Amino acid sequence: MIINSKWLEEYIEIPYSPKELEDKLTYLGLEATIKKSPVSEIKNVVVADVLEVTKHPNADKLKICKVFEGEKEWDVVCGAPNVEKGQKVVFAKLGAILGKGFKIKPVKIRGVKSEGMICAEDELGLSDNHDGIIVLPNNVQTGTNFKDYYASQGTIIEIDLTPNRPDCTSHIGVARDITLLTEGKLSIPMIEFQETGNEISESIDVEIKNGKSCPRYSARVIKGAKIGPSPDWLVNYLKSVGLRSVNNIVDASNFVLMETGHPLHTFNYDKIADKKIVVRNAKENEIVTTIDGEERKLSEDILLICDGEKPVAIAGIMGLENSEIDNETSNILIESAYFDPSAIRKGSKYLGLQTDSSYRFERGADHEGLIYALNRVTDLIVKLAGGTVCKGIVDNYKNKIEMDEIEIRFKKIDDLIGISFDKKWVEKKFRQLGCKINKVKDKSIFLISPSWRPDLEREVDYIEEIVRIFGMEKVPSAKHLQIHPVPGANSEYNNIELIRSTLASFGLSEVYNNSLVNEKFTSSFSENKNPVKVKNPLSLDMAFLRTSLIPGLVQTCQKNIRVQNHDIKIFEMGNVQSVDKKSITGAEEKLKFGVLLTGNIEEKLWKYTTRAANIYSLKGILEELGERFGITSFSYTQDNIKPFKNLITVKCGNDDLGFFGELSAEYLKNEWNIENSVFVLESDISVFLKHSRFVQKYQPLPKYPSIQRDISIVISKDITMEQAEKIIRRKGTKLLTNVKFYDLYHGKSIESNKKSFTFNLVFQNRERTLKDKEVDKIMAIIIKTLEKEIQAELR
Repeated sequence: MIINSKWLEEYIEIPYSPKELEDKLTYLGLEATIKKSPVSEIKNVVVADVLEVTKHPNADKLKICKVFEGEKEWDVVCGAPNVEKGQKVVFAKLGAILGKGFKIKPVKIRGVKSEGMICAEDELGLSDNHDGIIVLPNNVQTGTNFKDYYASQGTIIEIDLTPNRPDCTSHIGVARDITLLTEGKLSIPMIEFQETGNEISESIDVEIKNGKSCPRYSARVIKGAKIGPSPDWLVNYLKSVGLRSVNNIVDASNFVLMETGHPLHTFNYDKIADKKIVVRNAKENEIVTTIDGEERKLSEDILLICDGEKPVAIAGIMGLENSEIDNETSNILIESAYFDPSAIRKGSKYLGLQTDSSYRFERGADHEGLIYALNRVTDLIVKLAGGTVCKGIVDNYKNKIEMDEIEIRFKKIDDLIGISFDKKWVEKKFRQLGCKINKVKDKSIFLISPSWRPDLEREVDYIEEIVRIFGMEKVPSAKHLQIHPVPGANSEYNNIELIRSTLASFGLSEVYNNSLVNEKFTSSFSENKNPVKVKNPLSLDMAFLRTSLIPGLVQTCQKNIRVQNHDIKIFEMGNVQSVDKKSITGAEEKLKFGVLLTGNIEEKLWKYTTRAANIYSLKGILEELGERFGITSFSYTQDNIKPFKNLITVKCGNDDLGFFGELSAEYLKNEWNIENSVFVLESDISVFLKHSRFVQKYQPLPKYPSIQRDISIVISKDITMEQAEKIIRRKGTKLLTNVKFYDLYHGKSIESNKKSFTFNLVFQNRERTLKDKEVDKIMAIIIKTLEKEIQAELR
């Protein structure tokens, strides 16, 4: 963003030198740099009067000019087509040094002596324009050093804006920020035009077909305007910020763009078919020609402004040739709209086209300030080009954007910054920011953010504003540590790292996948089908936050299989998100780990054969990990949900831990072109740690022997292994140190509606030798309970 200090002074009194202003803006978070003056190296160049212009005797295109520079008259040969008697011009005297060290000497041109040079812009390094000489306003003092005159037109400052500050893409926005330091009053130009034409409803109608991408569209109509060149003050202001003058109508809209930060567009009203504006999405591969003469093929994600028959502009980016202002235009339609930032960003990226308009819309324009911008440019056009303004404004604003009330706690400000602020001062600064103060209480202030500050959404954003305004350099360093270490504060982190290292010890390789995914990746593996959408995605493939780790793991699997790596054992740990309207942030975030197995999980060696991955491999990983964290019991439920062939959901107590299963061959083939069997697991780390009883404790080897017992029971097919194991552990007392399930049988020797489980039980006492009688007594209790609770029979 480029600003002109003189232009800035139209809105606020600036008590700083250019260098001080540069520093103050940087302190406010607007990183400012004074641009080096292009005329800083020139010498002996002054303002002069053209007293006479006569034809060159030996050249048709040359003229002989008599020039007065305040002390003496000089004859100068000039070939510029626009030189005329009575002009104020920039004159390089004999001995003057211009750009690149070029020195002015007396020369003869076609037999006529020339003593100096009347300069064009390119000769002074102001631009590459050589269409004619520079003509200055008549009120400039003859003999004035041109460097002094150029400096009086304002210092050019370039501001490197962060994407969250769209409000400072304008002179008024920067001026508003300066008031936070100077306590000065912001002067907003008054609107003075009169509406004397017919009702605007008789001249134009607006229909919005995509209210999400275009929540608001406003328009005015001016009839009978006269196209012409812009006055010097307007041309010079635009030139100072890098914009060329086109005509008084286009220049007026560009001026208001740089003044208010709100993009506007002017159409040739007589070229608008059916006197109607329609806002719609483009058709796939629809072709248009923009005002730069380029033919562009569009996608259906691009928003168009159309009339009753055809497109007339690419919304928020660039107008089209078929409706632009030309020298014959007399009736003008002015557009002032608000477009969704993500919609404009997508269009701009797709077309590879960034303009001053798209730059601002992508960051978030002022959805309430667009009416002022519309009235301001109307006022300016009437003053510059005349015309009659139709009565009223077309303002299609059905999807009104509401701003939420935010509570800022005074104590929170003091605690986060580390010093105490006066409540009245805080309230005053919030008002200067443009906030609407709803109420002020002893402990809090309740406000609504200004529409031009889309970045102020939370309490912490306002606390950051207080630091910015107060000055980070004024915040004193703390004399002591204000954040005290909490014992065990890193225990969760340590446990998470232990999960990571344990999974790696199982022979799994850790992978990292992008947490930004396309919409397809959010729908298959998450209970919450409402993913978090990114406001300004870089592409459609990165438009949502992931809701599961599984799609990323499968994508990694796919890439490996493509390079003939079919034996894959990988895991990932990362956050997944979903929309949660009850949350302060509007989203819920969970830390999970995921595992994927395919192919062989054990390599073929000279002595051993390979072992293929299966669903029980995942169960083993989960239970082995659980055992290391002191989780002795999981409950499993078989489910039938796409895209799984077999799915097992897992609980710890009453909490959902996650799931594991085999993906269906149809899903793998159709979505990923994978023909291997793929097994996946996903688990919620917070639930895992909640049930963890992990204590790292030294324990000596037992001195006394253990006693083992096997038990085989016949039970109904409806009874799960977990039910039987829970009873065994519950009745096994503290002497039962391990239970291992190692056989499942159903066949000829037992009834068809029953099955057989076999468990191995290990008993041990670390203080003494355990007797068989003691173990027999415990086994009897276990068997009796199994018979009573699940109708088990000894096999």
